[in-house]
Amino acid sequence: MQIRKPWLLVLLILVVACAQIKSFTLPKGITYLKGIDFKGLRSPVWSPDGKKIAASYVIQPMPDVPLISKPRHDVVLIDTETWKSSILESEDGGILDAQVWSSDSNRFALNWYYLLDMCNVYTLELNDPHPICFYHGKSGVVSPDFEKVASFDDYSTTHALSVTNIKTGEIHTFQMPNLGDWSISSWSPDMKRISLIYEKNQYTDPSNIFLLTLSSGDMEQITNDDYHNGPVIFSPDGNFIAYGKWTYASDTGINTKWTISKLDHSCEWTIPIKNDINYLTWSPDGNKLFLVGSGYGAFLADLKVLFGSDFPDGCSKGQ
Repeated sequence: MQIRKPWLLVLLILVVACAQIKSFTLPKGITYLKGIDFKGLRSPVWSPDGKKIAASYVIQPMPDVPLISKPRHDVVLIDTETWKSSILESEDGGILDAQVWSSDSNRFALNWYYLLDMCNVYTLELNDPHPICFYHGKSGVVSPDFEKVASFDDYSTTHALSVTNIKTGEIHTFQMPNLGDWSISSWSPDMKRISLIYEKNQYTDPSNIFLLTLSSGDMEQITNDDYHNGPVIFSPDGNFIAYGKWTYASDTGINTKWTISKLDHSCEWTIPIKNDINYLTWSPDGNKLFLVGSGYGAFLADLKVLFGSDFPDGCSKGQ
């Protein structure tokens, strides 16, 4: 009887998950993409030509749960017409996170938190999909032109951001204004700003979003509330950001929502889907979002249907 308990537990989990997927009603403008396996899917990035999304599957082994214990560490392409995925590269382990596409949509950069050769930033060519070391150094975020890498030397003790020019080796350093835990979220498309996440204490305090202007070193705080804010994803035109907000309540558990905001704070929208959306990426025209929820599935949001045909020109703050 003891042998059967894990299988019964897994069966119950699957039944409950299926019931949850069927039970919620999606708002007009959001489509459930039933052909995409969402288990372990993370870090999607839409290509500039609009035809594909690079993403990763990371599933760590769970020996006590046989039906979902098979590990997976794949880099995939998702076709944005058929919404079918194909495996580009499979690895033995580690966390793989796609970052940014090249302008010709032929390669993309990714972090691979696994190898011990001091190279955590790689590129993957579509015609020869094997990870190629791009930057020998600490984990960093690649600029959209593939010429710079932004990084912190140490996640917990340093408070200086370094921007390294790959070709020349020139390094610009920016001192952070507060002590605490800083991390890099994303570059703006025009490479004039970098979004950062700040926590005074990662165990007790909320996290907030800052924008660093590289030309001046000025820092602008975007959020100031009791939520954990981030990650930040710039719209393709650089005029908007989408970012997650989550908090924990003892009675309801983790509460998550995603906000779209103009950089001048004049307009805000909340994506009206009450599920645990963990990742998203903008389409190149800025009209759609590909959303990934760890417990419910993958979705496509048509923003002009969701928020009105005048999106993003017509809005009211907090819409």
